[in-house]
Amino acid sequence: MSHPDAIALVGPPGSGAAQVAAILAERWGLPLVDTDALIEARTGRTAADILVEDGEAQLRLAEREATTSALGARAGIVALSSGSVEDEQVRADLADWVRGGAPVVLLDLQPTTAARRAGLHAGTTALVGTRSRWRALFDARHPLYVEVATVVIEVDDVDDDGAADAVATALTAPGR
Repeated sequence: MSHPDAIALVGPPGSGAAQVAAILAERWGLPLVDTDALIEARTGRTAADILVEDGEAQLRLAEREATTSALGARAGIVALSSGSVEDEQVRADLADWVRGGAPVVLLDLQPTTAARRAGLHAGTTALVGTRSRWRALFDARHPLYVEVATVVIEVDDVDDDGAADAVATALTAPGR
């Protein structure tokens, strides 16, 4: 079966979007664009550093610019930053991507799995505020991930290779 020439992957922190994108790009010999890596290459700072030093509005702007650039190429495997779906322009760009025939794959997981994978499962009271903020972000973003997705892959019980296998199966199935 042939694979698509362009795929965008979205998902909450812990979903493995960047890792799964890298696996698929290597398997299929396609270019890989990780918008977090693109932000760092352009700014010399990580997304986390931009958030802490410049605030959320600047991070969202950097994510929008990186995503617009990545999707504009209309080829390869694109892993989007987890917060990028909050931006209306990014969601419009993803809708254009889909209209152009490329899928948007949501790597979906339960909040408890995502929190564990993101390192928020420790039993310390110091994480309570972080956990509640993280859960609020998860709850706010999840409907946006679903809105932009054309394919949903549950990744709670699989590692990154298993998630890549599931994406490949879903995207190369007959009639797709």
